[in-house]
Amino acid sequence: MVAMKLPRMKITVVRRYSPEEVFGHPIVQSSSGKEIPTCQFFEDGQEFIAENSFKMPDGFCGWAWRDLTVRLTKFDLIDMDWPGPDVTYVACGDGVRPVIFRLEKIND
Repeated sequence: MVAMKLPRMKITVVRRYSPEEVFGHPIVQSSSGKEIPTCQFFEDGQEFIAENSFKMPDGFCGWAWRDLTVRLTKFDLIDMDWPGPDVTYVACGDGVRPVIFRLEKIND
């Protein structure tokens, strides 16, 4: 049996959305009364390299990684061509302040 080599992935933070952009008004955290900010874990344009879809890159948000793993695993195994070859987009599942990521296969 031949082991399949999974591709490395470049993950780029395309855009972080604020609660105000999502809902049209600020969202306040009920326990503190403070406005929920745009995701502070990432920065727009930030890049990460995942050695494979099973190893989270250093410094990556664990919650976002959990949301990306389903798409990453599928992307590893299937040739997807939308929006282009070896490129797709996926969002973090935080419905209050989502983050959009670009996934690119690194073919080396």
